[in-house]
Amino acid sequence: MILRSAAALLLLALGCAHRAAAPGPTVQAERDSGGAREPQRYISARAYHHYLDSLLAKNADDLVTAAEELREALLYDPESAYLHAVLADVLIKQARIADADAELASALSLDPRHGPAHLLSGRIAVSRNQPMQARDHFQAAIEAQPDDPDAYRELVRLLLSTGDVAAAQAVAERLGERVQPAQGAAEDDGDALVAADRLREQAAAVFVEMGRWWAQHGDERAAERAFAQARSASPADPEALIAEATFLEARRKYADARE
Repeated sequence: MILRSAAALLLLALGCAHRAAAPGPTVQAERDSGGAREPQRYISARAYHHYLDSLLAKNADDLVTAAEELREALLYDPESAYLHAVLADVLIKQARIADADAELASALSLDPRHGPAHLLSGRIAVSRNQPMQARDHFQAAIEAQPDDPDAYRELVRLLLSTGDVAAAQAVAERLGERVQPAQGAAEDDGDALVAADRLREQAAAVFVEMGRWWAQHGDERAAERAFAQARSASPADPEALIAEATFLEARRKYADARE
């Protein structure tokens, strides 16, 4: 049953993908910058104009122009932590890590609780094999934006890679606890509903990662619990259903896998 449900959901998702409209510039920018929302006010209309041009360039995969436009925007709004973080994201995509580091330092000096800047700084620290710095940044990102799932997932992966599975489980469960309140608070708010759905999907993905880790390390009971938590977070998630079915089949629990 799990496999049949997963297959049906995958087919439905593929069909919907062909009908879905491509995301607009603002939606894409929010996703790329780790869930940051566009500021409601700019010091200068010129800064906003250059910011919009940077989004168009980034969506066209013209990262050079996107970076140039963001630097122009910062000339008119130099104290925007958001713009510094978005520029850092573009620079990372260009493999200009040192320049991105400088922009992130500027962002965090302007706003020490800027979640997207902490998230990007954590990813850079991971790439440099600096787990303690990465952990601090991911934790700060979670504190700044407790309903943005990216930092949770990055932190869980980091903790699993360092063998701190108890801490990873605690972070995963903390993310899982955010799902229901976010769904309830969204109500008829379209943006909030999208954010809540993303939170739910990422929570399921984190529990799937936990389940696979437990399975690989021989703790079947913990793996079963993690896969059940993934299903609870997002009952219709195809990846979670397939991962659980694969786990059960590997344990020769064929009847359970088909339920």
